[in-house]
Amino acid sequence: MKQFSYGHKKGDYWCDGLKKFSFFGIPKNCSTSVRNSFGNYSCYNINTTPLNSETVSFSIFRDPFHRCISGYFEILKKRPDSILKKFDKPFFRMKESSLRFESYLKDIKENGFYDSHCSPQIYFITKDSGEVYDLDYIFTMDSISNKLKEKLGITIGFHNKSKSVNRENYLNEVNVELIKDIYKQDLFFYESIKDKEYNKL
Repeated sequence: MKQFSYGHKKGDYWCDGLKKFSFFGIPKNCSTSVRNSFGNYSCYNINTTPLNSETVSFSIFRDPFHRCISGYFEILKKRPDSILKKFDKPFFRMKESSLRFESYLKDIKENGFYDSHCSPQIYFITKDSGEVYDLDYIFTMDSISNKLKEKLGITIGFHNKSKSVNRENYLNEVNVELIKDIYKQDLFFYESIKDKEYNKL
């Protein structure tokens, strides 16, 4: 089974101490905030520990353009990490600009995904066959704190309030087309759920 850095594997999910919820976290999609709201929690993998039908299973999906930019800045923070040094990515040596972001995207397109923060969101909520896990809810990030409170009674505080980034500075024509190409599956899925709550309840 392929595993990205930071120990996040395909099929990982987290249960709260009371085992009321099974949360399929996607990096940069409030994952730490939700886990922190659980207090005590345990990590399992659906391939070795099937979902308990008594729990409510859910995940959070984000606008792929927003998540791509957020993941980019997260990876820039990890520059000293030995795993990233191994790859010696050229964009690390560039000054911050839309061209640096373009270099980052071209590197992914040419060399593939190497970190959980740049890997497709759909990877974390699908079987090897490509079929989406049978989850009770897949929420979008918009107004996520309200959705979690209303639907599941979960109150979250945001773990990592990043400084504001003007996304328009990064989403020029070239970069938009690169993101569309690299994350086409994420974009397709996001478009299918963004105006409704994907759930089976």
